[in-house]
Amino acid sequence: MTSNVRALLWSAAPALLGLVIAPKAAHAAELLQPDAGPPGAAVVVHILSSVGGFTGSETITTDCAEVVVGPSVVSDGDGNPSAPKTTAVLSTVFFIDADAIDADCTVSVNGVALTASGGVDNVFSIVTPLPAPVDGGVGDADGAADGVLTLDSTLRTDGGVLVLEELDVPATVTLMVDTDDPDSATAGNEAYMPLILLVSGDVFIDGELDVSAAAGGRYGTGNAQGGRPGDGGDGGRGGPGGAGGGGGGPNGSTSVTGYAGAGGDGFAGGGSGRGTTANTPNGGDSAFLAGSSITGAHHAFGVGGGAGIGTTGTPNCSSGAGGSGNLWGSGGSATSDGYAAGAGGYGGGGGTGTWQVDYGGGGGGFGSNGVKGASASYGGGAGLANGNSELVPLMGGSGGAGGDGWIGSYSNDYAGGGGGGGGGALMLVSWGALHITGAVSADGGVGGLAAYTFSSGGGGGSGGALHLAGRDFSLSGTLSVAGGAGGVSTDSADKGGAGGEGRVRLDGAAPPSFSNGASGSKASTYEGCAIIDVYNAELQTASGDALTYAVYDAVSASVTSGSLARDGLLDLTTTLRAEGGDLFVVIRQGDVLSPLCAIKLGDEDADGLTDDAEPDLFGTDPSNPDTDADCLDDGVEVLDLGSDPNNADEDLDSDGLGEAEECAEGTDPLDPDSDGDGLDDGDELDEGTDPLDNDSDDDGLDDGEELVGGTDPLDDDSDDDGLDDGLEDDLGTDPLDGDTDGDGLGDGDEVGLGTDPLDGDTDGDGLDDGEEVLVTGTDPLDTDTDDDGLSDSDEALTLGTDPLDDDSDDDGLGDGEELLETGTDPLDDDSDDDGLLDGAEVNTTNTDPLDADSDDDGLGDGEEVLSVLSDPLNPDTDGDSLTDGEEVLTTGTDPLDTDSDDDGLGDGDEVLTTGTDPSTPTATTTGSATATSCSPTAPIPLDADTDDGGRSDGDEVIFDGTDPLEPSDDLADTDSDGLTDYYEENVSGTDPNDADSDDDGLSDGDELLTIGTDPLDADTDDGGRSDGDEVLTDGTDPLEVSDDLVDSDGDGLTDYTETNTTTTDPNDADSDDDGLSDGDEVLVHETDPNDADTDDGGVDDGVEVEAGTDPLDPADDAEAEDDPLGTPKGGGGLSCATAEAPSTSALGALFGLIAALLRRRRG
Repeated sequence: MTSNVRALLWSAAPALLGLVIAPKAAHAAELLQPDAGPPGAAVVVHILSSVGGFTGSETITTDCAEVVVGPSVVSDGDGNPSAPKTTAVLSTVFFIDADAIDADCTVSVNGVALTASGGVDNVFSIVTPLPAPVDGGVGDADGAADGVLTLDSTLRTDGGVLVLEELDVPATVTLMVDTDDPDSATAGNEAYMPLILLVSGDVFIDGELDVSAAAGGRYGTGNAQGGRPGDGGDGGRGGPGGAGGGGGGPNGSTSVTGYAGAGGDGFAGGGSGRGTTANTPNGGDSAFLAGSSITGAHHAFGVGGGAGIGTTGTPNCSSGAGGSGNLWGSGGSATSDGYAAGAGGYGGGGGTGTWQVDYGGGGGGFGSNGVKGASASYGGGAGLANGNSELVPLMGGSGGAGGDGWIGSYSNDYAGGGGGGGGGALMLVSWGALHITGAVSADGGVGGLAAYTFSSGGGGGSGGALHLAGRDFSLSGTLSVAGGAGGVSTDSADKGGAGGEGRVRLDGAAPPSFSNGASGSKASTYEGCAIIDVYNAELQTASGDALTYAVYDAVSASVTSGSLARDGLLDLTTTLRAEGGDLFVVIRQGDVLSPLCAIKLGDEDADGLTDDAEPDLFGTDPSNPDTDADCLDDGVEVLDLGSDPNNADEDLDSDGLGEAEECAEGTDPLDPDSDGDGLDDGDELDEGTDPLDNDSDDDGLDDGEELVGGTDPLDDDSDDDGLDDGLEDDLGTDPLDGDTDGDGLGDGDEVGLGTDPLDGDTDGDGLDDGEEVLVTGTDPLDTDTDDDGLSDSDEALTLGTDPLDDDSDDDGLGDGEELLETGTDPLDDDSDDDGLLDGAEVNTTNTDPLDADSDDDGLGDGEEVLSVLSDPLNPDTDGDSLTDGEEVLTTGTDPLDTDSDDDGLGDGDEVLTTGTDPSTPTATTTGSATATSCSPTAPIPLDADTDDGGRSDGDEVIFDGTDPLEPSDDLADTDSDGLTDYYEENVSGTDPNDADSDDDGLSDGDELLTIGTDPLDADTDDGGRSDGDEVLTDGTDPLEVSDDLVDSDGDGLTDYTETNTTTTDPNDADSDDDGLSDGDEVLVHETDPNDADTDDGGVDDGVEVEAGTDPLDPADDAEAEDDPLGTPKGGGGLSCATAEAPSTSALGALFGLIAALLRRRRG
């Protein structure tokens, strides 16, 4: 391509994103090429601007949801290769959904819809392919089976596209294009748009497919209006997409001429020749507009050839120029006067002057320059090369110019021939096979023949364009894009120039060699990219150079991109599987998009197989990822396994299960042992185990391991011992033996108990674990269950003791202690039969449990402890020098009382020394006592007063110093204070004649023998209160100085008594203010110290006492009021006692003496 601006927007998201980046530039004209495509196709489309101005950042959209727009390319419009229309071509790919229905889609650039150009509406149509045309049948415009199949122009879109199911041109048939205007309502003739055949299926061309141009008309008969020898030949029509040739100049004078040749119709019209006004026809029609009387019809796309012109005095016999097939090219110009030749344009050849010798029309140019008219000085200018080898966009050849006429009589045959039309433009794309054994032609038209030596032939039209693309492309026939030869005169060499060569592009096959055409120059050729084979997502390309690719997903996100070598293989299998959906692939060669290098890899079911490949290659359902329902995606089966995705009964892993069965079971059809347990899945189903669980019974052993080991893979505890087989394997026990160590306990029971299932006697005590648990009840984990120091087996098997009872005989001693320490019998609670439990003897009495009489005192230990209460460890418990046994068994004395008869002499003294009776009762104060036994040498220990003298033996010995065997010397107690006169005089120092030596209210005997106070000190503790007050009144301790009671108010009551007994005020001597002190009221009058009038007679107690009335008798209160001074009534003074009525004081003294005597006797 000769353009110098081309940018591919690979880094940007495809235009389907619909982002409006900038407003569309205002273009003089727009053209969409092609403007149709079939469902399921990827169609490369070009949006053309007549003036350029695309920036490369535009967004292309359609209003059809079935169309996905790919990335964009910007390139120049190559009319003048040295000054192209920059950025005039915006190219992209329309991916049409395979399920799309026919629809017209508005195409917009940056949100602004394309506008119509003439009768071309620039709307993209989704078109269901038509059946293949047949000679004499469907699609044949002439309807005759005449060997010529003329494609009906009405079947094409207004942009020149025909979508077919397939195409077959037999060897005897020539396929041509009907150029009848398909829509007379529009100004132009859309039949001259380039022919674009898009074929979904196969194409076979064994005959000829011809889009060549028509030759220029010969003089005379080649003029449609006149037909006489002086009439110039009409310009030849262009092929579809090719421009028309210029009309030939007529013969005649200034005033009278023949008919000038008309400009040929084409994509751009040729200019007409020039005659007199009446004999000058219109220029040729274009695809967009009708021709005018001045020039050939030209549009913003495709400039027509100029008309021949003449000046005053110059004959009007000039020829017209050829039109340009290039959308941005220029037609040739006519002569500027009657002599000078017109220049060729970028396409059309220039016309020649008149009336000169050796003139000729210039040939049209395209792939190469045309040839100038015959005369170097006056021949018409050659059309120049234009366009590009890539044929982006598709365009046809240019027309040649007409030959000149001659001035003379109109009757002379001196008219010029018409210029040949430009060869047509054909794009033939087959998504199936494209096999060419015949011929495909787009030749330029030959220039028309001139009449005589002084007139010249027309220039030849340039060859056109062939863009052939096939996925399965084979070419053994011929391709021709030759320029037409220049026309000559009947008898001279006044020859028009030959047309230049056309251009050929083949996508999917290398171009063949071409012979030079009439111009002597070679046509351009280009090998474009084509995906020539598709195996699922593997794309095999054919190309003329290295490639790059870009892949997008359904939401236009870039998936991947990269480069390929020439003819490279692009494998997108992994990408397709990873994406799990549709992929849109665009491959480019250099900067050029190719109609067969864009493809949608649809994967509706996301199984990694394309929607096209599934039914066509693999027979699978493109909407079901697992066609045979074997739990293996079709893609996995085809791409990974090589298995049949339509056969669910295959056993891929040779485990005995077909894929469908594995699917139903959930096993892995690719792994014979899905759970890895060492058993094939099929075997597991036969055995009843779970092929998806390596441990069907969850016992910790794989199923295979169990079958090898003999355990039941369906029973977690094969030997029913309470332990899972796997746990037994870990423990080392036998999963097939419930009692591995044979101890009578199941392995599970042992684990639960903590015993060792591998050791019959876990604690090593000589008893099997089972025997301990089931028979003896002992602890199999403890050699000495009852912790008595003896092993369970010794107790159970040897000793006969209870291994569950640490004290089998319940004697308070553990069995082990008895056997190992005390030596007692653990089965006899009283080993020495002394009446005491062995434990009591060891732990309490400390006696010898093996010796019935531990202290050898003649009394058994039990007798001493339980009956006598003597000390079994002391033979003389009371220390009276008599053994306990002697006292109990011989003397009859109390072994717990040293003085059994309380006579003051120990029993031993009485028996062993004094000879008194230790058991004789104490003598009374009157009468006599009878001794139970006598001894001439010692008191009897059971007779307190052996000599019956009135004093106990003890008093006589200890206190009196008298002979307990002599009654006459017994000592008396004169003051009856409980102390003998002897003791008072010789020991205590008290007064034997005064019972209360210190006058403290306590007798000397009480103080010494009972209370412990000092009988010579009235206040032993010096606390301020006498011992008698403390004992008799205060209740305090006469030996504790701190608790002596105080009388704060001096009322005769201690504070203690007032606070705790009388509740009077210890600080107020007269709490009730009745004139009597609280002490007097309590101690003397017995009145209530808290009530001023105790008897409630109306007179205070103090007044009554003063008056001599009774304060406890309310009846005498009146007397107290009458005699408030209390005059005594009746006799007075002291009372006297009589013999019959002794005084109370005498009686009191008597009772006191008796009490003292009694106290002394107890002491």
